[in-house]
This record gives sequence, C-alpha cells and structure tokens, in this order.
Amino acid sequence: MKPVKLQAFDITNPESPEQLNVAFLNPAGVIDFTTNTQIVVFNSLYNEDGFYGPTGAAQDSAFKADAYIICSFNPIADSLLLANPLEITIKPYYPNSDVDVFRITGQNLKPELTTDEAKGLLEDVKVVPNPYFVHSLYETSFDTPILRFTHLPSRRVTIRIFNLAGQLVNVLEKDDERNELQWNLKNSAGLKVASGMYIAHVRAHGVGDKILKFMVVQREERIDRF
Repeated sequence: MKPVKLQAFDITNPESPEQLNVAFLNPAGVIDFTTNTQIVVFNSLYNEDGFYGPTGAAQDSAFKADAYIICSFNPIADSLLLANPLEITIKPYYPNSDVDVFRITGQNLKPELTTDEAKGLLEDVKVVPNPYFVHSLYETSFDTPILRFTHLPSRRVTIRIFNLAGQLVNVLEKDDERNELQWNLKNSAGLKVASGMYIAHVRAHGVGDKILKFMVVQREERIDRF
C-alpha cells in the first residue's frame, strides 16, 4: 500500500464513524482517479502499517475475503480535477445470492379482530353438511361420521347440542386458534345419536351466541358378524 489522500469510513453509527482500510489497484502504481484505477474499500478497520503487498494482492485469498467494495471513477476533463476534497456516500444494495437463508414464520400474522368485527362473523357460523345425510365429504372411512361447525369467530368456543326434547346430547369445546370444531355424531356417553333434528347453541366467549338447527340422517347399521 502507498500513502494516498483517500479515506473511507463506516458510518453505520453516524455518532462514531470507524475508519476502514483502503487500497488502490493501478498498473502504473499511482492513484490518478482514472478508469485505470480501482479503489478498494475493506471491511477491516484502518491499519496505518498496511498488510497487502504491492504485487499479487488481488489474487490473495485474504484480500478477496476482506474486500468490501471495489469501484472506479471516470472523471470529466476539468482543470479543477482533485483541486477540492470530494466526499462520496455509498449506500450498498445487496442482491440475494445462493448463500442467503431466509426464515419466515406466520404464526404472529393472524389478523386481530375487534369485538364488533368478531360479532359480525357470528352470522357466518354454520354446521356442515346440513342436513347430514348418511355421510359427509370430511369422512375417510365408513365408521367415522364427521359433521363440522365452521367459521367460529373466537379462540374459546363452547357448543352445546340438544335434541328436540331439550335434552343435552353432547358438549364440544375448543380453546385454540382453529376456526372449526367437528362432531362424531355421538352423545356424551359415546353412543351414536339417533336420526332426527338437533339444535346447537354456539357460544363464542367474549363475542356472542348463535343458535343453529340441523338434521342428521344416520347410515343403516350393517351387522355381518354375530
């Protein structure tokens, strides 16, 4: 390195700028700010003793690892060239490369509903399919009937299911971010309910209540073993 009137500073913290090492590459061995001169700014802090040799530096692995930015200038013909100090602020733009790794989590991106917005969503609460006729598209096997309560507007929801005689058949609850609950068409004792009309009282805690009426037609029992 040769002493030149050239300085570079890291101004990430404007209150405490840090001087960086700089160098120049020119076949003639002079810095003349022409297209033949390349200015190199390093990541390392300024060392007045220098540590790159005058030849072969550009091929040195430490040189390449430490180099932060390499630039050249194309000055216009002017008699005042270099007569006054020149200050340049560089704001680097780093394009993505194959060594960049990004991690994105969406668990905290859920929308926060106001109470009034959540109450408005009560109108969207549904029981599907309605009527339940022998099977639903949610089922994956013959012996696992599934009926769902969808678009539940709050984290904590309690659904009480009654028959037309007013008897409590079963209670479904959730306390998580899911917006639906499913029912296996069994009562609280684990027995399959009879076909008929049912009433569901949906309570979205902190939001409101909704009453749903739905019909269940159970599939025919087939007993092939005695």
